[in-house]
Amino acid sequence: MKKIIFALCAVALSAAAARAQTTVGQDGDGRTVTGQADYAEAIRTMCGEAAEARAESDYAKAEASIRQALMVFESQGRGFQEENAELKGELYYGMARYLALQEMKDEALDALALAIDHGWADYRRAKSDGDLDNIRRTKRFRQMMRTIKGGKSS
Repeated sequence: MKKIIFALCAVALSAAAARAQTTVGQDGDGRTVTGQADYAEAIRTMCGEAAEARAESDYAKAEASIRQALMVFESQGRGFQEENAELKGELYYGMARYLALQEMKDEALDALALAIDHGWADYRRAKSDGDLDNIRRTKRFRQMMRTIKGGKSS
């Protein structure tokens, strides 16, 4: 599972870095980040940290890493964010998983809704992902699954 999560982040980041313009800013820890490759590397590192924390059952740490990755993503310009909405969706999906694992059901469902709002639509993955077991039987989850099943699913 850890390798799958990291690979999905890496694929999305590679596509994002290939399309992005060079910018300068700070990540969630206030570290200066120069150039798109640095932003992509920062997000990739945070996704890796989240996957490692997940493997160690440290779901709060995994959630915090994804929140940091989202902060770095959101520090980018609007054009970058629009071109890479799928990455933001993937990050929100990860957050939904880690929140669900912490029994934070409403927050997990909110994060899943944000993932879908940002183009995430992998019906089969959501239906089989064990990390989402405790929200899968909710009415809201079923409604979201109907929404993405009607659209494209990966």
